[in-house]
Amino acid sequence: GKQDLGNLIPGYNEMTPQEKLQARTRFALAEAERASRKRSRQEADEDEEVARAQGRESGGGPVRQWTRYNFNPQAPLAQESQAKAGDLGARDIASTAKALGVDKDG
Repeated sequence: GKQDLGNLIPGYNEMTPQEKLQARTRFALAEAERASRKRSRQEADEDEEVARAQGRESGGGPVRQWTRYNFNPQAPLAQESQAKAGDLGARDIASTAKALGVDKDG
C-alpha cells in the first residue's frame, strides 16, 4: 500500500514538488538498501545452517561449492576449434550474403 511519506520523511509536507521527488527517491533507495542487507543476512544464516547440517563450520562466511577445472595447456584454444568446425566468420557471412544476392546497403 501507499505509505504516508509526510510521517516518514521530516519536512515532507513543506517541500516543493522537486524536493518531494528527491526525498521519495532517497527514501526508496534507503528502503531497498535495508531490504538488501536483510536478505544478505538471511542468506548468510541459511548458509551457516547448511554448513552445520553437513557437519562443518563456515567461519561466518557464506558457504559455496567450488567447481574445480583441470587446465590442459596442450588443448586447442576455443577459437581454433571453432574455426576448424566451420564456424562462420565475417568473410563467410559476407560471401553467403553475396551469393544470395543480399545487398548490405539495403
